[in-house]
Amino acid sequence: MRYILREQELSSVLPVQNDFLVTCTSRYVHLISDKIDISQRKLIKNADMSEATELIKLIKQKQLSKVIGLGSGKAIDVTKFATAQTKTYFVAIPTCLSTNCIFTDKSTLFTEGEKNNSQIESPKRDYLRLEYYFTE
Repeated sequence: MRYILREQELSSVLPVQNDFLVTCTSRYVHLISDKIDISQRKLIKNADMSEATELIKLIKQKQLSKVIGLGSGKAIDVTKFATAQTKTYFVAIPTCLSTNCIFTDKSTLFTEGEKNNSQIESPKRDYLRLEYYFTE
């Protein structure tokens, strides 16, 4: 399967100012590498509390108005948690057709190797769909 993120759809959720950030795992960075400057990207390696804490600090430091989570569970859960904590606008771009993490008010993060489901206050959010192409 191949994913296509259309430029006009991505542009529709990006603020005019450069006060936004896109989070994703290395698996999906190719979808945005030619569309978004490297300073506006944050790679998520693990769905753990240290990543979420780092993202919270970054949101506050850069005074971001919007954070876009691109991917499936890892990137979206970390981003959803961080944006809920900072009251920052959240946009989810799910890359997995079966994920439900974008619709819940829970965020699953690991702390010292243990899985924790955190109930969060739902951030203000939008969703953006990807086009999926099945390839041989």
